[in-house]
Amino acid sequence: MRAFSAAGLVLLALLALSACGGDSTGIEPTPRGGEAATPTATSAGGTAAQFQTQRIAGGFARPTFVTSAGDGSNRLFVLEKPGRVRIIKGTTVLDQSFLDITSLVGSSGNEQGLLGLAFHPDFEKNGRFWVTYTAKNAANTLAEYRVSSPGSNTADASSGKVLFAVPDQFPNHNGGMLAFGPDGYLYVSMGDGGSAGDPNGNGQNLSALLAKLLRIDINSGDPYAIPDSNPFAKRSDAVTESDRADELLALAPEARGGYYLVPKVLE
Repeated sequence: MRAFSAAGLVLLALLALSACGGDSTGIEPTPRGGEAATPTATSAGGTAAQFQTQRIAGGFARPTFVTSAGDGSNRLFVLEKPGRVRIIKGTTVLDQSFLDITSLVGSSGNEQGLLGLAFHPDFEKNGRFWVTYTAKNAANTLAEYRVSSPGSNTADASSGKVLFAVPDQFPNHNGGMLAFGPDGYLYVSMGDGGSAGDPNGNGQNLSALLAKLLRIDINSGDPYAIPDSNPFAKRSDAVTESDRADELLALAPEARGGYYLVPKVLE
């Protein structure tokens, strides 16, 4: 079972807050500061829960996500919007990036950049991982990479292989969340294409990959396979990479270290 450490969950909350900025297109380092005030949250039962936040690392360039590799190394991997993945070991941010694909990533828009990262369930053995990003041409891109050697703090940037790149007309609403489900498949959230109010109607269009939850088998096919259980696989009016999300999809903690919610996209 994989689970974030308490420090990892706290960092995730802090990174989420620091990544929600204005429309500035420049690189904004994470604000430095000490211990934050104690926030409260209301549970489903209506009782207030209190938790304390504590800064363990900073100095990132517009962080967008943080996760662990689940390989027992106790490393945290922080995504930076311009296209870098940084490593935190304990409370130390390593000088060298785990992955630097700034030459491929388009991040001029406030919601563009390096957006998602997921490690293979057997990452410790095979070194495979995936990232989502907006490319220089604004396409929503899913790519696979590998580490240079087992346990390495540096990925092999030359190992990159694009699985798909979906053209996008607007710079916002790019989705980008990645997570492995308990079924072993990789789930990819796709934004609706941007602007406001889904002007191109992608949310209800089965022939569009935008505004969909994609579920792919990265252990079969080339570069991947469509699971046989995909309810749209045999429909001629649907792209077969889409998988219906009737209400909310919640992946359990053991499904890669945290809960992930994806809103309903199809009626």
